[in-house]
Amino acid sequence: MRGRQFALSQGLLAKNDRLDARLLADFGPSIQPRLTAPTRALQNQIGERLTLSRLRIEQRTAVSHELEHFHCAQARRLVQKVLKSPQTQIEPIRQKIKALIAKETPMAQRIQRLCSIKGVGFQTALSLSCLLAEIGSISTQQLAALVGVAPFVRDSAPRCAKRSIRGGRAKLRSQLYRAVWLLCLPVALTPSFAVSTRA
Repeated sequence: MRGRQFALSQGLLAKNDRLDARLLADFGPSIQPRLTAPTRALQNQIGERLTLSRLRIEQRTAVSHELEHFHCAQARRLVQKVLKSPQTQIEPIRQKIKALIAKETPMAQRIQRLCSIKGVGFQTALSLSCLLAEIGSISTQQLAALVGVAPFVRDSAPRCAKRSIRGGRAKLRSQLYRAVWLLCLPVALTPSFAVSTRA
């Protein structure tokens, strides 16, 4: 994406392998992007299972939201049957993720530290570890920009526009939003509800 934007800034609209190679050769010295270490095979396995878990949770949520619109008993039974499929797969995926994390000591330690923060559960800590590997290596301001929660200035001469967030990692931001939402819940809500929706 950044390479394509760099091409557009140079007025280059055409695209093929030869042009891309020349563009990337110019992109490196001009922009000097930060080098990132390649992820290990075990981290990739954890990340893929995290994605699968998230997809199953989204599927379960979507189906459960539709259930209330079915009034026919037979149709409701079919929907409930469909609902059981992702539900039965989520827990085994989580157990496999935990088994893989146990082999990845640095990630296990990071997740443990993150879980000690109020409002952060295992799922949020895992998402941060997999989707925000830059934690600890860049500033908090840069982290906020990567997540997409940093309000950017949009001023021009006398015009002072309202700051707003943009870009960032939407999947991670959604997970963090849920964790913050739980922290803001009214005290009157039952503990059992908080536990059932804990991130």
